[in-house]
Amino acid sequence: MRYILIHILLSSLVFCSEFLKTQGRIIVDQNYDPWANNLSTGSTVIAVVGEYPYAEGYGDSPSIGLSSFDNAVLEKCYKSGVWLVIVLLSGRPLMIENHLEKWDGLIASWLPGMAGEGVADVLFGDYNPTGKLSYTWPMNIKQVPINVGDSDYDPLFPFGYGLSY
Repeated sequence: MRYILIHILLSSLVFCSEFLKTQGRIIVDQNYDPWANNLSTGSTVIAVVGEYPYAEGYGDSPSIGLSSFDNAVLEKCYKSGVWLVIVLLSGRPLMIENHLEKWDGLIASWLPGMAGEGVADVLFGDYNPTGKLSYTWPMNIKQVPINVGDSDYDPLFPFGYGLSY
């Protein structure tokens, strides 16, 4: 039987206890390593990156991308050659076009609040994701605003996009 070692990198403070569980053939490495300093080749990394919850002011950003800390952690993951699954926390579409091709999986979990167990259920295959985008996710900041029907409509994810198992 082949086991998959999953390192949990929580650079955002979320539902840590829900990710630290063993299911079937998945063994979770419970050595918390938010800086990605001890990655094992051939393992799978679940990296939780994105925005902290915000209201007015804190969320104002001209780039609406990942933080420098998240980018540094992801660069270590890219260099290590691990399988990389991203759980993206955000209250809006973030500009991730430079990262997407390096990710083996992506769950846009938005800002789940106390619903981290629901994200874990999707992540570990206990629940089939069914969400669809209710808006267009732009490729980059130059496309904002972007709408279905625009003559140059070429988004990262179109209106209504969403996958299931």
